Parts: sequence; structure tokens; C-alpha cells
Amino acid sequence: MPQEPAPGHILFAQFGSEATQNAVMIMTQSGKLLWQSDPAATQLVSNLTPARLFGKDVLVYWEASSAVATNLPVSSHGCIRILDDSYQSIYNVTLADPTLSTNGQFDSLIDPHEAFVTPSGTLLVLAYDVQPWDLSAVGGPRNGWIHDGVVYEIDIATNDILFRWRASDYIPITNSHAPLPLARDEVGGLSSPPWDYLHLNSATVFEDGIVVSWRHTFDAIYIDRSTGDVRWTLQGDDGGDFAMTPAAAFQWQHDVHIHRSAEGQMLLSMFNNRNNGTLPLNETYGMLLELTDGEADGHAVASTRIYRDVNEAISSVAGGSMQVLDNGNVFVAYGTQPVIKEYYEDGTVAQTFRFGPRGSHVFPGAGAYRARKHEWKGYPATRPKVTGCLRNDGTADVWMSWNGATEMHSWNLYGGGPGGDLELAVVEAPRDGFETKVTVAAGRFIQAEALGGCRGANETRRSSIVAIVDDCASW
Repeated sequence: MPQEPAPGHILFAQFGSEATQNAVMIMTQSGKLLWQSDPAATQLVSNLTPARLFGKDVLVYWEASSAVATNLPVSSHGCIRILDDSYQSIYNVTLADPTLSTNGQFDSLIDPHEAFVTPSGTLLVLAYDVQPWDLSAVGGPRNGWIHDGVVYEIDIATNDILFRWRASDYIPITNSHAPLPLARDEVGGLSSPPWDYLHLNSATVFEDGIVVSWRHTFDAIYIDRSTGDVRWTLQGDDGGDFAMTPAAAFQWQHDVHIHRSAEGQMLLSMFNNRNNGTLPLNETYGMLLELTDGEADGHAVASTRIYRDVNEAISSVAGGSMQVLDNGNVFVAYGTQPVIKEYYEDGTVAQTFRFGPRGSHVFPGAGAYRARKHEWKGYPATRPKVTGCLRNDGTADVWMSWNGATEMHSWNLYGGGPGGDLELAVVEAPRDGFETKVTVAAGRFIQAEALGGCRGANETRRSSIVAIVDDCASW
């Protein structure tokens, strides 16, 4: 069979100076918008992820919290919103923990880097915590400060903390690759800004443990959920507990996931940034590592597969994701560069999705912390919308849309004069992207009817009846 891109839609949240709308969104593979959250919302949003929760498809994303003290930054404290397939909020997961230095200063303390729904219906989230620390071992002040990383498993329905794991109890500061100047007086000497020696950025479940990624130590570690002990460490420079060839090296990575492929074998996927903003930049790519964990042979990286576009070298200094799709393809989002690529299993490019201009090497014009591909089906609880205006020739331009209706395929349009019944003016106009435009004989009032967007096979949904605006030229 010929190779094809995997079915599904693209889910992400954009950021950057050219990202004029603060929203999470779903788009088709051809770049047509299907759904977005309210772009007028004042709270920052990030990290839109599809998930399966209690047997149903849901959308999960991070939303910034309000600061109780208004002079505090909000970019790293928030809650997790969970929506059903009608885009209604069904859970709002928050974190309060008296062991954290910022407890009580925000509505919720969850960091935006991760929100992983586990098979048991709990949620893995992360938090950063400012702690006083002796930094003399790395050339910093004795009375210094660090950003500690804390991993939580939370009950989605109750917000109860089921598991808590603090990194500084296990990982020494001497393991960090964060630049040493950042450990001296200007950063690390005060509680703001502290030295980010770890930079925790992903946590996922693997069998009975948790796999965590630490960007600044080049580590993927496997934590025992029962004891908190570190079972093994895969280290990007020397392999850690794994025998590793130079081809498997990784630095400044994101989005580590691991899967059991066979007894004694694991597949680990990651986005290998290979950059932290220091020039010259290295090429960034996705990686798939085959790991062995047999007791007799020990741990080893058995093979390495790299996903990169030989015709377009991309360098990303932060963010990014890699997803292994059900058909074997690989879906890579390039973080601080507004590019998403799907690769065939053999590493050739299936398609490229570009959603903004390139910015500088550190601050992009637009980017996405992560992106996922998923066969999402949405059935909005809201009504479709319609608007129209009169043209100079006496006809009317009409636009129809239904935010999030992934299965809707066509429109009926009704029109009429004041006080009269509306008559069918357009029959089954094919859907044309997020907003479908038709031109019709002028009437004073219009109503749109969406076909195919509801759960029932013959069910339709109508908009409100609205008046046509007098003059299109005034728009």
C-alpha cells in the first residue's frame, strides 16, 4: 500500500509576538480552522492535548491562574481544563500544596509543561518551587536559590494529591548543564530569579512507574510510583544506566514517552532540541530509541531512529513534541519555530504544516509548545452563527460557521422579509473551511441550518434569526 499521512486533525496552542490570538485550536491537515477557544479570554492558555478519560474522548489544556498578589507573574501557575466532545467544561483540576513556596499566592500552582491523563483516570502534572540552596558546588553563591521540580499525580474529580515526588531529593545540582553564569550573582543569588537547574518538562506513565524528562540535566528517569525510588536513568551525554552510542546522544530535550514493544524491550520517543539559545544553533529533530532492559544483558540503547527533514534543517531552542501515530508515522512539532511535520515510518516527510513566520533564534514570531494529531470528533453544544450584509447590486453576502463541528458537511440557508416566514434560499451549500460564504437574493432576515454536525444521523442545528446589515462596504 502507498504511504499516506495518518488520519486526524492538528491540535495545538500558538504563542509568540505574531500569535495575535490567545487560544487553543484544532485545525484540519490542510490548515483550515475547526475549533478554537475564546480568543478574547484574558487568561493565557497552552498545551492542548486530546485524551481518553473514563471511556470518553476529552480535550485537556492548561490555563493560567489569577494571582492573589497582583504583582506576581502568572506564566507558570495555572489549572488544567478538561472539556468533553461538546466543548463543555467537565473538570477544572487545581493544585494547592503547603510545601510549595507559592502556595496561597495563586488559585492553582500547576506548571504549563504537562497534563497527562493516566489509564486509571488520574492526572500527572508538574510544579516549580523556589528553594534556598547552596550553589557553591557549581560556582554560585552559598546562600543561593533554585527552581526545584515537583511531580504530582492528582485525582481529577477531587483534586486530591495521590503522589508527590520532589526532584532535589534525588538529583544533585552538579548534574545540571544550565550555563554556569546563570548560577552566579545575577541568577541564583536571589529568590527571584532562582537558578533553574533541572527544568522539568514532561511526565508520563509507563507500566507501574512514571517517566520524567529533565531538560537541563539531559535526563529521562523512571520513577517507582510506590516508593519514589529512581529505577533507572537514561542520560543524554553518557547513557546513564544504559550503554549508548554517540548516535543516541540528546540535549535540552522535550516530550519523552516510553512504550513496551516486547518483553525486555522498550521504545522511547523524544523531541531532541539540542539547543538552549546559545549560538551557533544545532539542528533539532525527533528521536525514537529502542531500549533493552534485560537483567542478563543490562540496559542498552539497541537502535536509534532520527526524524529530520534533509531539505530543511530546523533549530528550536525550546518547546517541541514528538508523537508516534497509530499507523507508524511520526508527528513532530518544532516548539519555538512555527513548523509541524509528519514523517513516514522510514523517516521521509509526509507533509509540512507551517502556521507563522520565523522569528529570532530565541523569541519566535509564532510557535507551539506541543502539537498532537488525533481523530477528534466534536459536537458543539452551542448553535451555529450566521451574519450577512447587502451588496451594491441588491444581493446579500452571507457567512455561516459552527465552531468545533468537525462532522458538519453542508449548510441550508433560510431568508425572508420582516414579519414573514423564512423560506429556503440555499440548499446544501458545501462547507468551505471554518466559515462558508454564499451570495443570495436580498432578504431582511436570515437563518443558517448546519447539516451533519450533530450526533443523530438526521439531526440538524439552526442558528438564531439575524437581520442583514445594510451595507457591505461599511464592514
